[in-house]
Amino acid sequence: MGALDSLVRANRSQWPQYYDVIEAQFGATATLLDIGNVNHKPDAATWAGKKFSASGLSPVWTPNEALSAWDTPFDLTLPSNWQGLAPVLTFNGTDEEADTPNAAYWQMESNAYSIGIWVKPDQISTNAVILGRDNRTTGSTEREFLLEMDGGAPVYQFFSLDDSAGGFIRRLWGTAPVANQWVLLVVTVDGADVETGIHVYTNGALDDGAADEASFTAQEAKTVVTQLGYYIPTGGGVADLWSGGIAGGPWSPFFVQAAVTAAQIANYYGDMRLGLGI
Repeated sequence: MGALDSLVRANRSQWPQYYDVIEAQFGATATLLDIGNVNHKPDAATWAGKKFSASGLSPVWTPNEALSAWDTPFDLTLPSNWQGLAPVLTFNGTDEEADTPNAAYWQMESNAYSIGIWVKPDQISTNAVILGRDNRTTGSTEREFLLEMDGGAPVYQFFSLDDSAGGFIRRLWGTAPVANQWVLLVVTVDGADVETGIHVYTNGALDDGAADEASFTAQEAKTVVTQLGYYIPTGGGVADLWSGGIAGGPWSPFFVQAAVTAAQIANYYGDMRLGLGI
């Protein structure tokens, strides 16, 4: 218990101030994946996310196996599983992922929303999904949005997907991925279903790269699970799995039912990076 008392409890004791930042900047509809929260046991089959009011959602996330059994076990008594005050969940890029059941909260259709995530890719030469709602199974496609790294460029990119038409609006980041370096990625969608309604940010600053679209009318409400670290390809199963770290605790991936502002993103980054020590 000594290591737990000296490391895990000490770090978690400083989390409330950072949860307060999220609530202050992003408001009532914010939902946090909350990886490694105080109620989360690494050997459990699931963990619960965090909401900040009744307008949010506390989704139950199910990894492919207990996080304690991952190639890099999610053992928070080990200093190597922390970045500053943030626990780090490390994905192996081959079979480690998680998802949460569909809920009305995730179905944005033509509404505004925002996504943010702290990531540290350990390689940038292959495609890797970060977060999405994307099922391409033949005969039952259900696609809404996808945040990923294209390893061919390499570049981070976000897709708003039109399932009926098989179309998309895509926005690229202007800053290229860097292996083994932490970065905050944020995307905002204003719900207007046009290229100019999607903006992306790197480390708190606007970073819009190229945008394009094809056969797109509107993002639709589907029933696909929300996926962390993978998407479902045409043949089923999982594909393009994330390889590298994703920060947890108050630094966990967030989803907001609003297009947060540039000022809110800059404020969030300025406050939260202190806890990461970067």
